[in-house]
Amino acid sequence: MAIEIQVPQLGESISEATVARWMKAPGDAVEADEPLVELETDKVTVEVPAPRSGVLEEILAGEGEEVEVGAVLGRMAAGAAPAKAAPAPRAKEPAPAPADAPPLSPAARKLLADNALAPEAVAGTGKDGRITKADVLAHLESAAAPPPAAAPAPAPAAPAAPRAPRPDHPREERVRMSRLRRRIAERLKDAQNTAAMLTTFNEADMSGGLFLVEYASGKLAEIYPPDSGLLLPGGSQARLSYHLHSVGEPIDADVELGINFLPAGETPKFIRYSRQLGGSQNVTTGILDIPAGEVSRSDGYARFNNAARITMFQPHMHMLGIYQCIEFIYPTQPVRAETVNCAGFDYNWHMNYNYEDDVAPLIPAGTILHVSSWFDNSAANRGNVDPSNWVGNGGRTIDEMGFAWIGWHDLTDEEYEAAVAERQAARER
Repeated sequence: MAIEIQVPQLGESISEATVARWMKAPGDAVEADEPLVELETDKVTVEVPAPRSGVLEEILAGEGEEVEVGAVLGRMAAGAAPAKAAPAPRAKEPAPAPADAPPLSPAARKLLADNALAPEAVAGTGKDGRITKADVLAHLESAAAPPPAAAPAPAPAAPAAPRAPRPDHPREERVRMSRLRRRIAERLKDAQNTAAMLTTFNEADMSGGLFLVEYASGKLAEIYPPDSGLLLPGGSQARLSYHLHSVGEPIDADVELGINFLPAGETPKFIRYSRQLGGSQNVTTGILDIPAGEVSRSDGYARFNNAARITMFQPHMHMLGIYQCIEFIYPTQPVRAETVNCAGFDYNWHMNYNYEDDVAPLIPAGTILHVSSWFDNSAANRGNVDPSNWVGNGGRTIDEMGFAWIGWHDLTDEEYEAAVAERQAARER
């Protein structure tokens, strides 16, 4: 009776597959549940087993063909598979030794049986003439050794053959793109065309390199507290840096920069900074190692040498980033740590968080900032174009970064103590 080999259900939202390879040829005997053919979908590779024992008669869908769920891949004839060849008969075991013969050790007895030797053929050197394993091995070596022959005269050395020239064609092979790789390429191109992949950095380049502000799609304004700002000496030159990604069409990149000038002779009380902090292993953007299909965490640290008021927190990661927390580790005895904020992250819409004056973190000199970033390199992350690929750190959109943008201004120790006392008094009122 002929049995059809059909494409099984392949999972939710998957309706078709590609025949990757047949593991059996027509005429081959197969056992029940033995893999017959390998199918490749957009997400997984599936083996189709034989429904019953029998013989594969016909292949209807060749390798590389597209097939739908329920389609017939081939046919097989039901019935018991042809009997396997009987194993070769074992060598006849030697007859047991006479009762008065010395006993054999288990190892020697096995060697004699495996080589079809009679105990009488081997001279024993053990106690009371016992045959040992070494006696059997010595007997086998002496029987296998050829008689000594006269050594032939040495032949003159032949000249070395010339090395064959390297072929001119390149050492590469073109293979058909698998269905899975084709879908990954489609998603990469789709992400390239549709995802928000523009980050702009504005930087004033003067002595010391004073950073102004960073902007990414979705970000709100960074708010400067009262009596804070940046000092731009006369004659300063500003540098505008773009991070752009090709989307296949011309797009204008216009930036407007507004500067609020203070009255002549007036200077801000506090210099408000904005920096990338908390990259792992003391690298600005972080050293990252994100395995395929896993959720990973990266941790980085930065030390504040002066007391400070924190004014803004903004997570920064790329397509795999999902969550970030900031913690302050205070220079106290015993050491005290405080998780200040945690925030979800979506690369397509960056968010920054400005603190109100009465809740802005106040930290003493020597405080360590601890930044924890989480990355989802699994298929559950809708922004992940290739869950099967390892990802590391880098400047490209498909690479990753892990740090926090932190806004703050320094305080003297006296200003810090006064600010803490003022806040404590306000809470007690």
